[in-house]
Amino acid sequence: MQEKAGWMNQGQRSRYIKTGGIVALVLFVLYYLLPGSSGTAGNFPTSDVASDPSIGTAKCTRPYSSSKPLIQYALMIDAGSTGSRIHVYRFNNCGPTPELEKEHFEMTPKKEGGSGLSSYDADAEGAAKSLDVLLEVAMKNVPDKLKG
Repeated sequence: MQEKAGWMNQGQRSRYIKTGGIVALVLFVLYYLLPGSSGTAGNFPTSDVASDPSIGTAKCTRPYSSSKPLIQYALMIDAGSTGSRIHVYRFNNCGPTPELEKEHFEMTPKKEGGSGLSSYDADAEGAAKSLDVLLEVAMKNVPDKLKG
C-alpha cells in the first residue's frame, strides 16, 4: 500500500496555483480599470467657474455633470513631414457631451528646404525647437488658471 506524501498531490497543487494566479490577475486588472472612489476626473473647479470670464461661457453657468469642469481645452499637434500644425479646441460641458465653442489653428511657417520634422534629419534639437512657435500658440489661447 502506498502512503500519501502530503495533504494534496502535485496535480491538485498545480491546479490551485493556476487558479490563484488567474484570480489575482483578474483582481489586478479590475483594480486598474475601475474608476476610483473620488468620483472626479481631476482637480477642476466646477460650480464657481463662471465667476471668471476667461474660463466661463455664455451658454451656462454650471457644468452638466459635477465631475467635469465647465470649460475644457484640448490641444492637438500634427507634426508631419510637410509642416507642423496645432489645433487649440475650447469645449464647454453645458450638456451631456462636450460642445466645441472655439478652435484656433496655426501652422509653422514654410521655409526653404522644407518645414516639416523630416527636414531636420539628424538635428533632433532643431526639430524640437521648430515646435516652440506652436506651443506658444497654446500658451496664448489657454487661460492661466487651466494650465497644469
